[in-house]
Amino acid sequence: MGFDGHFIEEARGQSGGIWYLWDRSKWKVDIHAHNSQMVHMKVKSGSSPYWLLTAIYGSPQRINRNYLWDDIRSIHNEINLPWCLIGDFNALLHDHERHGGSNSNSRGACSDFQACVSYYGLLDLG
Repeated sequence: MGFDGHFIEEARGQSGGIWYLWDRSKWKVDIHAHNSQMVHMKVKSGSSPYWLLTAIYGSPQRINRNYLWDDIRSIHNEINLPWCLIGDFNALLHDHERHGGSNSNSRGACSDFQACVSYYGLLDLG
């Protein structure tokens, strides 16, 4: 695929897994923390300043995502650089984002995700 830098957080059974690939001639990447739901790293390109990137693959099970919110809280408490979170949180920020599936109330917007976005001043870029 043309990437000579990589970090892999292996899948657990049939679910999860995060692959982060980069071109080492263009990107300097230092992995700071990782687990089954996220990879947190410090990155820079060329002479630009460092910034922080957290790649997310949230558990499809709501109860397990509580660990993700705790991890984001821990990371936030040590932030001293610009920070970007990307990926699939497997949680809805707003009810109108839901398409299809059952009509169960447990499948609507996730209040824990909303609290995380609000409390840490995160912006949903769509």
